[in-house]
Amino acid sequence: MDVDIEKDDLNQKFLTSLAPIDDDDMEEMDIKWNMALLSMRADKLWKRTRKKISIPGSDVAGFDKSKVECFNCHKMGHLARECRAPRSQERARKESYRQGS
Repeated sequence: MDVDIEKDDLNQKFLTSLAPIDDDDMEEMDIKWNMALLSMRADKLWKRTRKKISIPGSDVAGFDKSKVECFNCHKMGHLARECRAPRSQERARKESYRQGS
């Protein structure tokens, strides 16, 4: 226990010996941190939707994929190009049948 108290005292002494951070520097770090968080959120949105939907002007929006139905497997929540199920061969069979007649 005595060792832990000494480590805590040592940490406290070290932290108090550091120079205080200027308010302007703190504000700049806060702005940079917020910009980094916003860019990470935008990147996650783009990775989820794989599409940038633009609105007239400079705004960009996304859409809720939970309401989207896959044309391949007919399940909700993803698009056909993201579907891992094997592609439906029904259409290819119909086209080859039409060409053969």
